[in-house]
Amino acid sequence: MGALIFSNINHRIKAYKKSNYDVLFEMQSNSTVMDYAAFINLLAQEEKNYKLIDLRNSMLYDTLHLEGALNMPFEMLLEKENLSFFKKNKDLKIIYADTESKSALVCMMLLSSGVENIKYLPGNFDIIYNNVVVKDNPSFYTYSDDKAKWDYKRQMGGNNTEKENSPSIPQQIEIKPTVKGGC
Repeated sequence: MGALIFSNINHRIKAYKKSNYDVLFEMQSNSTVMDYAAFINLLAQEEKNYKLIDLRNSMLYDTLHLEGALNMPFEMLLEKENLSFFKKNKDLKIIYADTESKSALVCMMLLSSGVENIKYLPGNFDIIYNNVVVKDNPSFYTYSDDKAKWDYKRQMGGNNTEKENSPSIPQQIEIKPTVKGGC
């Protein structure tokens, strides 16, 4: 019993530097999200006082990545040398992945382990690369995967006022089951 208590106390001291409440508060305050307008300004600066971290697997990274990005696949992120990189490096660390939820999860994990000065880019790599880096599209400056999931008009490729372009929606028929017998 004593070993279990000691292990629990020892684990908390070594692994976690911030409480869950502090991490959640920081994530909800959006201080960890870097919007695309700020990212464009950062890319335009001559002095590169930030590190871009690509969380995608090495095959996707080798195919295409943001200029100057380091590849740290999600599966290898919490290895000792990768975690020490995040803790020792005092520059701003900007992470991106193939999904926004993965970037946010990594940001929470790193914040709870005591990493400072870290932000993540919303959206996925394709959105970041195609609409921010290659073609500076201001309509994506406030992009969020969560927002896009519920934006049905954009997902369907237009607005609902155009009848000829909208897909036909099958009519639902209510079927009432007949119940026979008693108990």
